[in-house]
Amino acid sequence: MTIYRSAAHAKYDCRYHIVWIPKYRKKVLLGKIKKRLQELINNRSEKLRVMILKGSIELDHVHLYVSVPPSLPVSKYVNLIKGMTSCVLRKEFEEELKEIYWKPVLWATGYFVATVGEINDKVIKDYIAEQESQEKKELNTSSVWGN
Repeated sequence: MTIYRSAAHAKYDCRYHIVWIPKYRKKVLLGKIKKRLQELINNRSEKLRVMILKGSIELDHVHLYVSVPPSLPVSKYVNLIKGMTSCVLRKEFEEELKEIYWKPVLWATGYFVATVGEINDKVIKDYIAEQESQEKKELNTSSVWGN
């Protein structure tokens, strides 16, 4: 069952699966770094009103399944999370990371994102068609888009 979230003028369900990796896919996300990364992601997400539905930090990649408010583009969310966590982790774990990364980076450029939902294309098209056919019957009119 879908649970809709509320914003000032909207009800929404905007869920995404997001994955990103450390630069050179190095296996650096373990121990204290992993724990601190999780804290940072949780804190920043809460401030941005992003709900983490499920997450996993592996040695060489991060998975997040999140619900993002419609006022926040998912690209902005990912950039904020990656940028902030890179700066903080590189500063707090400078000794551990300087052996692996000689440049001031932690994350590889880019990320994977996919929308996630319980309603697929067919359900939406069928719903629209049903609404349209009801209106046609009531008003005796034709389809606007003809599909």
